[in-house]
Amino acid sequence: MANEIATRADIAQLTELIKGLIKQNQQIASNNPSSNEEFLRTRHVLKMLNVSPNKLSDMRIKGEIPWTQVGDTFFYPKKALLDTMKAKTRQASTEV
Repeated sequence: MANEIATRADIAQLTELIKGLIKQNQQIASNNPSSNEEFLRTRHVLKMLNVSPNKLSDMRIKGEIPWTQVGDTFFYPKKALLDTMKAKTRQASTEV
């Protein structure tokens, strides 16, 4: 295996390539508003809603709250979750 030495020109070329990729990624992200969406993990939603893990699971199964899963981890879109909470609060206040 031969040793290769990176020259200043190689490093400059790599730097420009990385800058270009970062700029391209930023443009894609700015054109896709959903990519800027904030997601909460289960532990944060449990605290936010003050419910047990079983209740949160029931809410997911019944479709009461939006969620997505990556591997074994559940994620909840923060904005959609807050909107759902507001709608349920309004619904409960009109029933009283």
